[in-house]
Amino acid sequence: MERCERCVPAEPGGVFCAVCGSFLGWEQAEDVPPPARPSTPSRSVQPSATEADPPVGVRAPGAAHPASTASPGTGDPTDATTARPQDVLTAATDAARPAGTETATDRPAGSVEAVQPARPRARRPVVRQRPLRTEEGSDDVVCPACATGNPPERKFCRRCGTALGAQAGPVIRYPWWRRLGRALFRGARWLVRPRSGGWGLVHRVGTLLLVAALLAGLGYGVVRLGSRASDAVRDRIADPEPVSPVSVRASSQAGNHPAGAIVDGLSNSYWAPAPVGAGHGEYVELTFATPFRLLDLIVHPGVAAQRDLFLRQARPAELELTVWTSQRGSETRTLRLADRAGPQTFRRVVGDVVRVRLTVRESYGSAAGRRTAIGEVEFFRRP
Repeated sequence: MERCERCVPAEPGGVFCAVCGSFLGWEQAEDVPPPARPSTPSRSVQPSATEADPPVGVRAPGAAHPASTASPGTGDPTDATTARPQDVLTAATDAARPAGTETATDRPAGSVEAVQPARPRARRPVVRQRPLRTEEGSDDVVCPACATGNPPERKFCRRCGTALGAQAGPVIRYPWWRRLGRALFRGARWLVRPRSGGWGLVHRVGTLLLVAALLAGLGYGVVRLGSRASDAVRDRIADPEPVSPVSVRASSQAGNHPAGAIVDGLSNSYWAPAPVGAGHGEYVELTFATPFRLLDLIVHPGVAAQRDLFLRQARPAELELTVWTSQRGSETRTLRLADRAGPQTFRRVVGDVVRVRLTVRESYGSAAGRRTAIGEVEFFRRP
């Protein structure tokens, strides 16, 4: 069993460590003896004990030399002069070999002969593929890379070493402007891609027409929306300045509470209509000397900022704001106020304002003997 050098022993048969995922080594196949090389056939055959006659050119033990028994010039086939040189050489070699020395024919089958020296080569590792589990247990952790079942205590796959149980990272959703830019870039690449033939001519003409249409639309947008965009930016970054009306009039007013009291800058004076009660339909109108861009409007409801004095009279709950401009006529908006003392600010952006009217629609604390009071109204313009 392979052991990881950095942590605990590995699982039997595993290629990667179960804890740290380290590679443990290749699985080696069992040593198999190399195939036997065919032996070189012997040049001569040793005579057996049953053979009566020795081969040509071989002198049997105890026999006289053929040359001494044969008559010269008789042409006997056993004569040394007529024997083959190969047989004579083999017989001489075997006779000269010391006793007990084995020959090629005496070696057992499958033995390896001596070879010439050469550079040693390392045996290539044999990788044995472990078959995948077809029926995995309910507690097995399936590798997301190779689909191999692993025991639940493993942290890395025993086959490929992939981390087990690693959750996929969250899908990154790019902002809309990045997605739009990538889409436009891909479209531009498609448009400028060169093409040949008749389709290439049509593509070039269509591209030119599309570019011309885009430029025309861009110019129209700049002309029509350029001023609005500029005004929106300036409205955000400008520091509003107060502006005062040149004249103030009201639909009606109580004896000691005139319409001019809403712009006198005093916190202990207020405007109140003549009729007693909720004051529905009563209004106060302010006129300005020159057109200005209205940014903010501040209303001080009630008699005063002190809580005890604030509750003595009725307070406006809803005011209708009507604005007249020098170019676009008039427009109406609704202001909803809270029943609390102190200033209440409203963001109302209107350009070229020349006249403003505030009409009472609803009131808090209206009752017999009470009038709806407005302490102060402030206007702020863009410098």
